[in-house]
Amino acid sequence: MSQEAQLAIRVLWPAVAVAAAVMLAAWWPWSRRGSLYGGHWGGAVACGLGFSVGFLVLTKGWPGVPPQERWQWLLLIGLGATVIGLMDAMLRPTATGRLAFGVALAVVTATFLHPPPAFAAIAWKAALGVLVLATFLALEPVADRRPGSLIGLVLCIVFAGASMVIVQSRSAVLGLAAAAASATYGVCFAFGVINPRLRLSHGAIHVASALLPAMAISGWFYNFGDVGMTSFILLVTAPPMLWLGELGPVRRMKPWQAASLSLLAVLIIVALAVALAVAAGASAE
Repeated sequence: MSQEAQLAIRVLWPAVAVAAAVMLAAWWPWSRRGSLYGGHWGGAVACGLGFSVGFLVLTKGWPGVPPQERWQWLLLIGLGATVIGLMDAMLRPTATGRLAFGVALAVVTATFLHPPPAFAAIAWKAALGVLVLATFLALEPVADRRPGSLIGLVLCIVFAGASMVIVQSRSAVLGLAAAAASATYGVCFAFGVINPRLRLSHGAIHVASALLPAMAISGWFYNFGDVGMTSFILLVTAPPMLWLGELGPVRRMKPWQAASLSLLAVLIIVALAVALAVAAGASAE
């Protein structure tokens, strides 16, 4: 087994184990509402803590505050999103309160972004804040409407695609961080299959809305290959394609048909992002 594969296993299994343990406590099938507070808290903790544990394997322990390397601020972004998501799960705010949590998420994520010196920090922080808020406002209502496994599967696929794109940009460590996030949402997908009442709103979406844009932008910062910005943009635009299933004509379809159409749209965009990245990587060799 190669050293790369061994490192991937060391990163992924703790992320999966932590996420599974948390989801087991929050959404065990014998409970109709989840074991505590309806189970909604489980998504934020499972995804945020699972990602963080995997990330700590990459950094070989707590990187400190401030971290020694700028990309390691992703750990603080994940932890900040987890705390905000957990607060949302416990408080269950109104629509206005939900918007306030989204704004707080955007501000915290932008604050923790520290671009390399070659990039204009203020401009990129502002861009990240807007992307985080837009992603949250796009995904949270859909996650609230659609319990079950679809949201977890979509986010698992998108973060897996992010991992592949970032690896093609020759930033293997960041790629493994994205893979850890993918693994946690894969756990959510599995629990959604077991328990169709599972919802990833009020928590898990906060974590995804912060990490996906932050990883896409960080992937661009540390792009040591010829991967174009288009691949990173496509990754961020993929999850909102879930709204395709909420359009009038599609909503009149059977639920599985609407879900399949939404999933197909996401798959096409992620596949295009990965294909463009692979082509760029091949042309650079």
